[in-house]
Order: sequence, then structure tokens, then C-alpha cells
Amino acid sequence: MKKFMKYIILFLFIPFIFFAQEKHLQITNINNGETFVIKENKRVKIKTMNGEKLFGKLKFVDDNTILIDEKSLKLDEIKFIRKRSLSTTIIATSFIIVGAFTLGLAPILVIGDTQAALTAFLSSVGISSFAILLPSLSKKYSNSTYNFQIIELTN
Repeated sequence: MKKFMKYIILFLFIPFIFFAQEKHLQITNINNGETFVIKENKRVKIKTMNGEKLFGKLKFVDDNTILIDEKSLKLDEIKFIRKRSLSTTIIATSFIIVGAFTLGLAPILVIGDTQAALTAFLSSVGISSFAILLPSLSKKYSNSTYNFQIIELTN
């Protein structure tokens, strides 16, 4: 009897799993109609119309409001939005650490060889500059060329 009840419960709840809906932020290009989708709980950077920058996971409150870093924000208050992947953040942090290590190594190398010290210094500047610029290489969706809308998609 217990086995029979397990099968009944299983077959009752499977349709709910397949037809579950998730909210997404749909970003549509005004000029050509191309659309992009950002799922809930993805890391984003948002700049608002009043100049405030918000970083955090994207959460949806209702059909016109999102929640970033415990702050509620209407879609029409967004100046631009940019996806911030975790891998980019990890890579950028790693490059900053390597650049700082190389920069710290340069004064030690001055004792032995000034050419090696100069090479270490210049490479540390290059590595650190790349690390600082890396997060800004992801695509920025501005409200002047894109429309933002919260939609529900089925799995």
C-alpha cells in the first residue's frame, strides 16, 4: 500500500515540475528586436538614473520591480545593466594578486639585476591593468537602446 501511495504522489507532482515557471529579465534591443534573457539569481551590476551603482544577485519582486542587494528598484529606474559572472570576478582577483606579487618582487630584483626588476615592474602594471579592465569587457545593456521587461518562461 505504501509503495502504491508513493507512485500516486510521484505521478501527481511530476506535471508541476515540468510546467514550473521561472521569472527572467528580458532585454530587447529597440533597433533590431534582438532579445537577451537574464535568469533570476544571476550576478549583475546596475547603475540607476540617479547615479547609484548596485552589485548583487538579481531577484524579482513583481512584474515591474527587481531586488538587488536588498534594495528595491523599478525597471524604469535602470540606466544600464551588466551581467557579472563569477568566473570573471575570480579571474580578475587572481590577476590582481599576481600583479601585486610581481610588483613586490621588483624591488628585490633591483639588488641583482635592474633589467629584471624593470621587466617585473612593467609586467605587474600590465597584469594589474588587465585585471581592472576585465569586468568592464562584458556587454552593457543601456536603457537608451534596450527595453527591460520581466517575463515568465516555462522550463
